[in-house]
Order: sequence, then C-alpha cells, then structure tokens
Amino acid sequence: MKILQINASARREGANSTKVANRVTERLQAAEYERDKQASEVLKRLHAMDVASDRNFGWESRVVWFLSELATGAEQYGRTHQ
Repeated sequence: MKILQINASARREGANSTKVANRVTERLQAAEYERDKQASEVLKRLHAMDVASDRNFGWESRVVWFLSELATGAEQYGRTHQ
C-alpha cells in the first residue's frame, strides 16, 4: 500500500495534525501487514487440505471445518481491531 502524507503545518513534527496523520498511517500499514499475514496462512491451510484430500476421502468435512476456523479467526480479528 502506498500512502501519500502531506504535512502542511509550519511546525511539521510537533503539530497535532501531523501526529494524528502519523498514527492513522501506522494503523493502516499494520492492518495491511496483518491482512497479508492472514492471507498467507489461509493459502498454506488450503494447500495442506488439498494435499490431504488427494490422499483421503472425506474432504468435504475438512472444508467445512476450515471455513468455520476462518470465520472464527475473522470474528476474533474484528473484535481486537475495532
């Protein structure tokens, strides 16, 4: 994610608007990092399930389990990042 932050205050570093803008920028970058980390984990789990389903029957139950785990993780993330 690219963020253009323009500080127009004469005080730059000491200005309240700059402090607020810095916090918003930091939070956006942290949220993007967390999202990318979660997407990577989802892909790893999907790959593991795909490998397991090739070897075993019953892959439908694994998909249902995985979706419930994903929903639970999304709910927990939503509660902690409001």
